[in-house]
Amino acid sequence: MRLTFKLHDAVPPFVELCLETWRQDVHGGAPIISPHLKTLAEIRKSCANFRAQIDRVEREAIAALQARKTAP
Repeated sequence: MRLTFKLHDAVPPFVELCLETWRQDVHGGAPIISPHLKTLAEIRKSCANFRAQIDRVEREAIAALQARKTAP
């Protein structure tokens, strides 16, 4: 699973946070955002990765929105 954002060139401009990749449940359920996690270490590593991605996307989305708002 990867997080990303979309910057919309509207008035005012806005950002949407979204999943760039995911897997679909075989029964049509909610998107699956991790592989099968079988150990505490795997769970911790996967959650740490989510937190790092959220922090990165937050910084990039804020920078993109601020740049769009200050562009002529």
